[in-house]
Amino acid sequence: MKITIVRILPVLLAAVSAGLVTSASDEPRFPIHTWQVDEHTTGLLVEDHRAPIISLNLEFTAGTWSAWGQMKDLSTALSASFYDPDAELRRRSDELVAGIGLGVGSRAGSLTASCLKDDLPEVLQLVRDVLANDDFDRSEVKRWKQQAALSWKSRETDVSFQGRRLMVRVLFREGDPRRRPYDEPRRVETDTVELRKIRDRLIRLPGRVIGLAGDLTPKEAEAVARDLLPQSMADGGGELGSALLPIRPREERQDATAHVRRLTQVYFGLGRESLTYDDPDYPAFVLANHVLGGHFYSRLSVALRHEGGETYGAGVRSEGGVDPGPFVLGSFTKTDNAAHAEEKMRKVLRVFHADGITEDERAETVSHFLGRAPFGRQSAGQLLWRRLSERRAGLPDGFFDQLPNRIAALSLDEINAFISTYYDPARFVMGRVAPQGD
Repeated sequence: MKITIVRILPVLLAAVSAGLVTSASDEPRFPIHTWQVDEHTTGLLVEDHRAPIISLNLEFTAGTWSAWGQMKDLSTALSASFYDPDAELRRRSDELVAGIGLGVGSRAGSLTASCLKDDLPEVLQLVRDVLANDDFDRSEVKRWKQQAALSWKSRETDVSFQGRRLMVRVLFREGDPRRRPYDEPRRVETDTVELRKIRDRLIRLPGRVIGLAGDLTPKEAEAVARDLLPQSMADGGGELGSALLPIRPREERQDATAHVRRLTQVYFGLGRESLTYDDPDYPAFVLANHVLGGHFYSRLSVALRHEGGETYGAGVRSEGGVDPGPFVLGSFTKTDNAAHAEEKMRKVLRVFHADGITEDERAETVSHFLGRAPFGRQSAGQLLWRRLSERRAGLPDGFFDQLPNRIAALSLDEINAFISTYYDPARFVMGRVAPQGD
């Protein structure tokens, strides 16, 4: 802890004196540069010279939704690279306050790190050593396997997990990667030889990105990226594409209930599939969801909390992105009040679908998104994360930055026309998590 305070405090003071909050007009303070590191690797730099801090984000182009990711344990393979039996890699990371993180998401694997600029050479060498580590800590990997089994067991009484599983199973067919975390415990590979083979292939797949943010010039960034990763593969293979299956049609979906022991409340939600980022109606979807259930005085919150006292919380949740995910209007209430509260939720959806929103609601929501936008542009790291997210999703650069303006450009008639189509109550199904025996 003393090491962390001594090394980071002067940097924090410098950052404060430089001013952390920027307005939209200050965005050119963070120039963005891209270049080709090699034929199959892209470099991305977001400059920020206010403080001598560097952030690194390496992205590898396979995730758990790929066919390969369904067959192999990519997550353990990459994470175990940081765990040698003597814990030397973690000791070096702690001394440098490097913040090393490794993980695999649905579409990509990543290694992240951050450090003072003076420590960058040592951190880069540490990153190379992590990705070249061939001595995984077997006891740590076995512990992860035990944790996965215990975590799965604990989910029998986890109402959030049970509710999500209901909706995922309603929407997605058996074998769809979006269902897997809800259908079976996380598989943890314990063969360290196999794990190293998986890791070595993952970090060499074509399409890699070396992302950098902070106190670097383009020339310095190119030098950093030049020898950071091993030589890439020319062809990743056909099993790296998405293994997602078509969503169930509405006629195959039915209301569903799960039961959990010793509950005193019922958790319930109306759900259907979300829109995707590339849908032309996505800006209207974001705006409408904010009015319906995105804040403390949303339609759902007013009806179920403020007016009737049915619940402490009600809102909407969308888990979609590049591909559709669950979209749910959700709440909870006392067991003996469940039928009444559910009907109130259905009524909110019916009125929303039939009448749409008002001009005041449209204007207030536009103000919310335009006013919040600068808070997503306060640091080079935020911009780097957005650009990496856009590239990972196959979206144009600036997609998330432009979204508030696309929302603001919508007319009331356009929004309500979308609401009259998407929020049709007949397209939604009800999922409940209720006490055992109900």
